[in-house]
Amino acid sequence: MFKDILQKKWLQPLVVVLSCLLLNINTISHEYALDDEMVLNKNILVHKGIRGLPEIFSQDAYKSYFNYMGVDQLNLVGGRYRPLSIASFAIEQSIFGQTIGEDFMQSKERLQHLESWGGSSAEVQEEADRLKSLNNQLEKNALEIAGIRHACQIVYHAICCLCLFWFLRLTFGHIRYLPLIATLLFVFHPVHTEVVANVKSRDEIFSLAFILASCCCFVKYFRDSARTRYLIYGLLFYLLAFLSKEYAFTLMAIIPLIYLLQQKEKAVFSFLGKNWFLFLFAATAVFFLIRYSITKSPVAPTTEVLNDPYLYATVQQKAASIIATWIEYLRVLFYPFKLSSDYSYSTFPYRSFSDAKVWMSLAVWVTLAIVTIVLVFRRNLLALPLVWFFVFFVLINNLFFDIGATMGERLIFHSSVGFCILLAWLLLRSQSFFGERAVSSFVPFLLLLPILVAFAYKTISRNADWKNDFTLFTHDVITNPNSTMLNNNAGTHLFNKGHNLVGNKATLSESDKKLFGPYITKSLAFFNKAIEIHPDFINARINRALCYFYLDNLEKALVDWKAVKLLYAGRNPHLVKHAATLLSRGMEYGAKKDFENAVRMIEPASVLDPQNAIIWNNLGGAYYMNGDMKKAKDAFVKALEINPSLQDARNGLNAADYNLRMGGN
Repeated sequence: MFKDILQKKWLQPLVVVLSCLLLNINTISHEYALDDEMVLNKNILVHKGIRGLPEIFSQDAYKSYFNYMGVDQLNLVGGRYRPLSIASFAIEQSIFGQTIGEDFMQSKERLQHLESWGGSSAEVQEEADRLKSLNNQLEKNALEIAGIRHACQIVYHAICCLCLFWFLRLTFGHIRYLPLIATLLFVFHPVHTEVVANVKSRDEIFSLAFILASCCCFVKYFRDSARTRYLIYGLLFYLLAFLSKEYAFTLMAIIPLIYLLQQKEKAVFSFLGKNWFLFLFAATAVFFLIRYSITKSPVAPTTEVLNDPYLYATVQQKAASIIATWIEYLRVLFYPFKLSSDYSYSTFPYRSFSDAKVWMSLAVWVTLAIVTIVLVFRRNLLALPLVWFFVFFVLINNLFFDIGATMGERLIFHSSVGFCILLAWLLLRSQSFFGERAVSSFVPFLLLLPILVAFAYKTISRNADWKNDFTLFTHDVITNPNSTMLNNNAGTHLFNKGHNLVGNKATLSESDKKLFGPYITKSLAFFNKAIEIHPDFINARINRALCYFYLDNLEKALVDWKAVKLLYAGRNPHLVKHAATLLSRGMEYGAKKDFENAVRMIEPASVLDPQNAIIWNNLGGAYYMNGDMKKAKDAFVKALEINPSLQDARNGLNAADYNLRMGGN
């Protein structure tokens, strides 16, 4: 009876959809985490809404974010052209939120103009306050519709899983229950929590969904080539897959394999002269020409180990370390119970070819590769999940393409389809051990049930970790204590949580210090660990300096600030913010006539942001009121060199000059 119920055509897809919803429904109450700010909070094109779509489709995926951060040159090797998911965020912003991205950019440009070309202190401060207000509104707007975005994410994931189920029915439908079991394994697998819970990873969902939809259409076309509409649909989905993520070009291998397996062609390369393959090839070529024209902007050389985890390794160490890491992908597939949002330097130690783990990993992967090749030449259907696994895996394993990281759980999303198909096949094969006994047909489900229960428990609990950056990083740094990035991120969000408790004040009362102090202490421990692992980590030094600042230890803070100045070429936006905080506190001291402390605060601000005329003007004023006319004159001169139209500085310079002529210090 149980099997008869499962055989109903409408029930199996319903089970898939309900499983997706129930497993991930706890993400609807989530905020944002990890890279979400790159495509949401700090992507101005998204906040322009539908009006931002032309720019979204005509530029690198992260250009708007880098512009927001004040970085002129993109620093991602090869660029990123994945407009479809970002377009969906912009549409959601127009429908459910507010679109003030244009106002923000106009205010930012106006502030830059005032700072550079002659605005008064009052004008600059007024525009800075307006920009800050707009920035807060951007973040508030994004947060207000976070639940809607997470709900959409679940729906898209459910559609993706239905596409998988449809594809498996078309290709493995003759193996009873395999489409359902493989799809459920995919739905329940905890390694997919990052893709579903992290809104930014919608590009992964869109990519896989359109790849699967394209495959389904080609399967239908191969079965009846007279129905050319399936070829058209297949090519359309292929284009949408490309606009989601570059992974779509793997269909140049997968679809010919499906053709060979389905048509039982004797010659392996018999597909080369087929019209459908020529269309695929032409579509691929056109896409990459478009992509190149959009992402060909210069990329800064990688000199940061967090972008190149093998930067400090020898050639042999790099090769050995990469091979050893491949086994970690199998670990998270077979045992997904020690998951992390980050695997950056130095999660995995550098390996050498004397390490047994390297050879064990190599032996496993070479064996799988040989089995795959043999099955392809024998036209065995199991070649499909193995080839599927490999063609996506070679894109993420650092063998041919440098991905800028050791590994990532979201990166195995596409390959895991092949894994789930093979695992489902093994579960069904378990029936053969029981011969013709009546119980044999229930064995696969008896084996499947504990797997799904364990996966469900981990998926639901892991989803909870992704609520926001604070919950994610403070959890994952325990799981992965040697990650530089996780230590810095955990410290950052602990600090921010404490800072929020005291109203984000620049100056703390004694009661504030008691409340905020424990958070600073905990944060410092994480920043110290991050800097111990990676002494040149700019962000960790910036954050540690801020801790020292709030502990009123400007000497230690200045050591880190100066180190950052040496490490970072150009005007660091974080140092600019710290300079603004120092200036704000200095002005508070000045208002209280405490000009000695005003100087103590504004002096390091001039070191952090030496191109800010307002800082030099206020420093000149503090020196002046403190009786140091020589330093006051130098500061006013510096302000006028940057902004010759700054009247406050000219008045201050005249007053300092007069006092010096009259015999002042």
